[in-house]
Amino acid sequence: MSSTCSGSWYCSSLVSVLLGVRLDKSEQLADWSARPMKDSLRRYAASDVAHLHALTVELDHRLTELGREKWAATECEVL
Repeated sequence: MSSTCSGSWYCSSLVSVLLGVRLDKSEQLADWSARPMKDSLRRYAASDVAHLHALTVELDHRLTELGREKWAATECEVL
């Protein structure tokens, strides 16, 4: 796997690499404070979270394959 932005992983990168889905990031820098919110922003927000469950399942599967579930759980406790 390759990383983006000096070693940082972004959700869109993980979704692309692990699930083969390219997320539309065209509204990422939009003015989210403007009201009423444009339909395009609502669609963007919905599509941004649509793959989170599948991503969680895939990451859990990979942790299990590597025998790192306890390690990950310990690391996540601080969150």
